[in-house]
Amino acid sequence: MNFREATFQALQEILLSNQRDFGEIYLVGGYIRDHLLGCTSHDFDFVIKNDAIKDARIIANHFNGAFYILDKTRQTARALINIEDERIVVDCTLLHPHGILSDLRQRDFTINAMAVDLKKPDDLIDPLGGYEDLVRKRLRLCNDDSLLLDPIRIVRSVRFTQSYSLSIPTPLKEHIRETCVKLVDVSNERLRDEIINLFSIKRFIGSIELMDELGMINFIFPEISSLKKIPPLKPHVNDAFTHTIRTINTMSELIRSVLFENYELHDEKLFEARQVLEKYINNLKKYFLKELTPGRTIMALAHFAALYHDATKSYITAVLQDGKYTFPGHAEMSAQLASQRATTLAFSGIEVDFIQRLVANHMIEETYFRGDKKTRDLYLYKFFKKAKLSSVAVCFLHLADIKATYEEKLSNERWANALECVHQVLDGWFNRYDEVVEPKKLIDGYDLINEFGLKPSKSIGNLLETIREKQVSGEVSSKEDALEFLRRHL
Repeated sequence: MNFREATFQALQEILLSNQRDFGEIYLVGGYIRDHLLGCTSHDFDFVIKNDAIKDARIIANHFNGAFYILDKTRQTARALINIEDERIVVDCTLLHPHGILSDLRQRDFTINAMAVDLKKPDDLIDPLGGYEDLVRKRLRLCNDDSLLLDPIRIVRSVRFTQSYSLSIPTPLKEHIRETCVKLVDVSNERLRDEIINLFSIKRFIGSIELMDELGMINFIFPEISSLKKIPPLKPHVNDAFTHTIRTINTMSELIRSVLFENYELHDEKLFEARQVLEKYINNLKKYFLKELTPGRTIMALAHFAALYHDATKSYITAVLQDGKYTFPGHAEMSAQLASQRATTLAFSGIEVDFIQRLVANHMIEETYFRGDKKTRDLYLYKFFKKAKLSSVAVCFLHLADIKATYEEKLSNERWANALECVHQVLDGWFNRYDEVVEPKKLIDGYDLINEFGLKPSKSIGNLLETIREKQVSGEVSSKEDALEFLRRHL
């Protein structure tokens, strides 16, 4: 091992300078794995013989970062620091009482069971053959009881398999299926964090399919399994469950084509969509990487919402109209179900609101974009008022939903209409925010009270909203215009 990376050396120096108090210190897990693969990592895991919590606090204080106790009983703490504009996560845990070899044998998978003594950073400690498993691209447990010791590792098996293109031996697959019932013992917070980690990996495609194959969906997203009962109904070419998977995968491809350089899109229509999105590339990157709660990006939340966008269709009677089946009210009902699941998984209030709005508004009314500017801008304003921050993510889910509905039968005209609609929404959000998202206020409630003698009430808010709509549609443009309109209106 040859660690020349500046962040590692800075952490090494701090930890070794305090080694007299803390005893043996080892770097373990993901950073070593990624280093062997030539990948960049910003996550460091240290196991420390004595007082790991105090060591994490020392690191946080040194870099003026944040400090959290993750598990006081197990002596686990985290420091969140910034070095050269990069956010670094440093976890410190108490070393196994029988030493580093016992510590590694208690870990999840062999590819994560390698260590380096900070005093001897050139020597790799690899008792379980993790490096060979990396080379051979296979996932192996550190011990037969690994999943029972911590069932969250069941979900991690999917993330590691997808992230590093690993294969899961058939016996391990069977073991995972048999152990999935133990997921009910995992805390909602830990399950949420592992879901977010999975939704955030670069090679996400195929993750939901693998979760379903291994039997996890029933225990993590129980509402989604019922979609398997809905057969292909026109215009859908897939059953509802397959459609959901195709939608989340397609949306994932579009988002990742924006975030990751040289991300290849092999589908012609998605390539056309990427060309439309190119006009907003820098803004889109900032948007999807924005964290509504530390560590949880809009990209990950959008994936959660996409999984639930049709979740209640199995509870609604399909209606045949003009040769197509619809499920009246499914967007709003699915939004409510998604918010309930997100709340159960301990997402924050702002995240639950984002998810609910994204699901509720995932079907953009494209007909309004075929009218004049007045009609289009007024629709945009009302749409942004309902969808709020989720508005941009709605565009990606809308395109993915359409593509997954028609698949190869998607006509060029239908796709062109969807792309134009998305272009107008993104242009409104990023380029015309002061016109159609948050127009400058021409008047306020005090003006109405002073000018017309109105008393404070809900009606004042309704009148102000009427003025904003007239402002967006170009019918009023000044305070005088607004007051004159209200004189006629009142």
